[in-house]
Amino acid sequence: MRVKRAAFLPLLILTVLLCACDGSNKGGATRHTGPGKPAYGDALVVGSIGEPSTLIPLLASDSASHDVAGLVYSGLVRYDKDLKLEGELAESWMVSPDGEKDPCPCSR
Repeated sequence: MRVKRAAFLPLLILTVLLCACDGSNKGGATRHTGPGKPAYGDALVVGSIGEPSTLIPLLASDSASHDVAGLVYSGLVRYDKDLKLEGELAESWMVSPDGEKDPCPCSR
């Protein structure tokens, strides 16, 4: 009985090692496809404090609604990395001398 157990243990270890190193990607990990190329199935996961109460940006009074509406809707302008205004939907804009009117042609 002891001889059978001693022969069985190395066979079991060898089987586990061969199964673990078979080269297949069944664990669910995605393979890196290189810079600039997202892997299939990528997802953006963002944590939020609470549930959004509305998706209408003008009615968004809580932070969760504002965060989700900001991801859904685009604005006319946005800030770049240097905190300068750049067009998001607006191609160009100008401010009148009195500062009252801001004509903004949108064609994107």
